[in-house]
Amino acid sequence: MTNTVEELETRLANMIDFVNQARDQVDSGTLANLGDLDKDVAQLCDDVEAAPPEVAQQVSSKMSDMISSLEDLARSLKTFQDNAQREKDGQGE
Repeated sequence: MTNTVEELETRLANMIDFVNQARDQVDSGTLANLGDLDKDVAQLCDDVEAAPPEVAQQVSSKMSDMISSLEDLARSLKTFQDNAQREKDGQGE
């Protein structure tokens, strides 16, 4: 499968949107359905890595954006988990 800059940028943008929507759900107190997020991200990273170097370089900024979004989601999930544990322990607000 040949991945053009446009195809990869579109896929990265879609992934960023999905991750940001999931983060927003978690931040609002709803556990998001992440489906196969780990596999989808791994496939996308593999496709960028397999792309010609000039293509990978052109999408590197979007890759950084995706990584930042994933880190934000991870922080939100950790906060959600911590809050749920405090509530379970009777220390909730």
